[in-house]
Amino acid sequence: MRLSGRGGGWRRPPLLPALLIALCTAAGAAIRYVGPAATGGQSRPDGGYYDADSYYHLRRIEEMFKRWPALPPRDFGVYYPGGHADAWPPLFDLGAAGLAVVRGCGSQWSRGADGVVRNFCLDGTASAYSVLWGVVAIGAGAALAVRLFGWWAGVLASLFLALLPGSVMLSIYSRIDHHGFEQAMGAIVLLAALSAVGHRRLPARWGGDGRGAAADAGMLGLALGVFLLGWMGAFVVVAPLLLWGGVHVFGAAGRRIRAALDGGDSGAHLATLSGGFAVAVVVAGPFYALWSQFPGASIWGPTRLQPEIFLAAAAAAALLAAAAAHARAAATAAAAARVRRFCVVLPGIAGAGLFSLNPDAFIEYFLGGLGLGARQGWYRYAAEMQPMYVGPLGFDLVTPHEQLGSGLLLAPLALIALWLRAARVRRSAREVAMVVIWTGVFYAMSMRSLRFYALGMCAQSAVLAWGILYAGAVVSAAARRRFMGFLTAVLIVLLIFLPTLSTIGRLFRGEAAHLPAAASVQVARFLRDRTPDPGTAWGQRPGYGVMAPADDCHLLLHVSKRPMVFSPFGGNFAQMADVYMAEDAEALLAAMRKFRARYVVTEFYPPRIEFMASFLQRGRAYFSWVETQPGSLSRLVQSTPEVEKLLLVRLHLFGPKGVSAELAARFKPVFASPETVPMYPAPIPRYRVFAFADPPAPPAAGPGAGGAASAPDDSRKSR
Repeated sequence: MRLSGRGGGWRRPPLLPALLIALCTAAGAAIRYVGPAATGGQSRPDGGYYDADSYYHLRRIEEMFKRWPALPPRDFGVYYPGGHADAWPPLFDLGAAGLAVVRGCGSQWSRGADGVVRNFCLDGTASAYSVLWGVVAIGAGAALAVRLFGWWAGVLASLFLALLPGSVMLSIYSRIDHHGFEQAMGAIVLLAALSAVGHRRLPARWGGDGRGAAADAGMLGLALGVFLLGWMGAFVVVAPLLLWGGVHVFGAAGRRIRAALDGGDSGAHLATLSGGFAVAVVVAGPFYALWSQFPGASIWGPTRLQPEIFLAAAAAAALLAAAAAHARAAATAAAAARVRRFCVVLPGIAGAGLFSLNPDAFIEYFLGGLGLGARQGWYRYAAEMQPMYVGPLGFDLVTPHEQLGSGLLLAPLALIALWLRAARVRRSAREVAMVVIWTGVFYAMSMRSLRFYALGMCAQSAVLAWGILYAGAVVSAAARRRFMGFLTAVLIVLLIFLPTLSTIGRLFRGEAAHLPAAASVQVARFLRDRTPDPGTAWGQRPGYGVMAPADDCHLLLHVSKRPMVFSPFGGNFAQMADVYMAEDAEALLAAMRKFRARYVVTEFYPPRIEFMASFLQRGRAYFSWVETQPGSLSRLVQSTPEVEKLLLVRLHLFGPKGVSAELAARFKPVFASPETVPMYPAPIPRYRVFAFADPPAPPAAGPGAGGAASAPDDSRKSR
């Protein structure tokens, strides 16, 4: 079983496996594009995009397209009235805008049947852009498997990446988000890192030809730099690469491990990685330095810390290289002990260096991300940050198996087998070690946060493909029948895909997209058509804001063109919780004045209120469940006296009659969604919209607002 692509791995490919890889890639593109494009489509007034984040990215892409090639200024549509200093590096959205420019979408703005001016060419380009990154990810994952394990491993890896829903969901049509970009760039960075530690890059005295080290460092730095400019979390790839370096230094300090890995040449490989980190700063650093100086534009969050992280990583890799060279030059027990102590101390040195470079960002985002900072406690509630396994006991095998199949459980076994097997193959052990560490790190991180699975998906597919072929080879040798090995491989593949078949079918039919709730779209259309236009040009502060639950803000902003006070980014989540859970009239009025909100959207959706209660650690039981019939599984939500102390909940349940005369004079109901929530004793609208006026003279909601809005239901009496 070949563990490396060297010895002809990149020569003319065998026809059959190359054809199969091409077919798998085409099938992956079809599943990502055909079904969702046909059923979701761009004909819907709201666009029919996959989830709320897609509306935010589309809004950025539209603005970049209009200003091409300039970047947009401060966005006052988010976090009104202060506005939003863009948290995201621009490369992903800028690429979609550039593709639309190349396609000539500039002259294709038109007014649809709903009266909204849209550019269907731009919308379609942005929707298909993620599919393009999905195809790149399939190709990069196949290339990774071919380089390490041969062409048939490449076939299996491309099959997994093309068909497993957990991979498809990252880059499905109409999901205008950077998850497919993360998956593809993670594989490309790993490929560049593997090339940087390839055997042929060593000096001649260590068995290599001594050529290409500078080129490899440059390619690794370019890949890392592109990743830095496209995703704010790209700095996490430093972890497995430096961990690989630490393992190598420990290996260089011990004779047997040194012989098994690479003969003590760790210093040269780590020096190449150090150069790659430094090049990444050269590629991305000037942009961060310059963009933050533009009027109205700035970098915040983990993004602003990325150049410092990569500088620290370059220094750490250089120190590790020096330690490895020292251990090789003085291969004694004392030298080994010194190197091990150094590896233990190194993380502390790097952490102290980062803290000194940017203490505020280090405290807020690193410690906060670990749950040690109160300001970032909300982060663990975000959907993308949920663990891979969820449930009452912490384990729910149904959901992850529908997405990733039985490979989710088989992948760790393949990782262990590969690690044990690699120790016997000297010339390829360091590359296999890098793949095993990379896959293991992101597999482990996804146990805490599902979003990191994208970074390890391609590597895991390659390792899983090797595991299947290796199992087939073992069975074939034991049975002395080649067809038994083939049959074993086929059975394992079927075992992986069986749990996902229904999900794959829903994906192809376009039924698995997380389209927004109809009630959210109805609210957005009401705000767009029946409220005064406050002006939403980028870089200019609008006249008023709309207060709405955070999860709906991206859609409401994009469709209604009305600025949102809150945002799913979570930067002012605590303030939102205080507003929607206010029990004191003065506190509610003070918040409405502070945020200059003229309209407030209320939603009676129990899980969200319970979530805010848990965020504020109030520990109250806000809802109970009522069985419609004894022993029936059908239950309705019933509010409790605790939840009815919340003023906006009272407004939603009972209308102005449910609050004091002072508040009733300031909050005028102007819209109630036709969609209802099955409440007890009677259903209520899912959403309501109230116009806020201070002093108490409700503003006109716009031409014909009273006739168009659904009549508010005030028939419920306060209990």
